[in-house]
Amino acid sequence: MLTKEKALDFKNEMLKVHKKDLRDASLSPSADEFEIKEGMRIVIPVNASEVILTAAKDLCDYLYTSMGVSLFIKKGTPDNGEIFIGTKNDVPADLKNADSYKGFMAEVGDKIIICGYD
Repeated sequence: MLTKEKALDFKNEMLKVHKKDLRDASLSPSADEFEIKEGMRIVIPVNASEVILTAAKDLCDYLYTSMGVSLFIKKGTPDNGEIFIGTKNDVPADLKNADSYKGFMAEVGDKIIICGYD
């Protein structure tokens, strides 16, 4: 039996970009895992395009809404413990084999690097 919806309930559900409270707080990262923590920074290039800025804002919104973690966005070069979002041309020098990726790549080490290729 179908449940009866209030008028336009489907529209409200469709407008939700990220689902709330997905994080399982009882889980802890292993020693070799990277944990995204409250107050960390998402770093974008100084000359970031609107597309890169939008991606950084969307990641912030997802982490806040779905994981309950609030991050900041800054422009510059990423340090350890930060998340970098950029294009292939913006990749930090310590990233290996950036030319071998197509579409996008994500690398996790002392920092997270998310790079759009084309």
